[in-house]
Amino acid sequence: MTQTTTTATQSSNPAAEQGTHFYVLTLQKPAGHGMAIATTSGTHTPPAGWTTHDFYLAARDDLERSQPELRGGVVVFFDVRPNQL
Repeated sequence: MTQTTTTATQSSNPAAEQGTHFYVLTLQKPAGHGMAIATTSGTHTPPAGWTTHDFYLAARDDLERSQPELRGGVVVFFDVRPNQL
């Protein structure tokens, strides 16, 4: 899956180069005397037959691999929708 950070920037990729779906996932987990929290977002073209749950699991797996301290954290926000207006 394509992964980006939470900073809002204008995309330089034409829509044809982006995935068919846009997603956002935020995880939070206690860490030390505070909380670890991270958000990932991006576009992805899922394989035929994927469900929203499949998409969620893939996005979560990517985020937990890139930020292992969030493994097993609570989902604060998740959304996936077609990447079109």
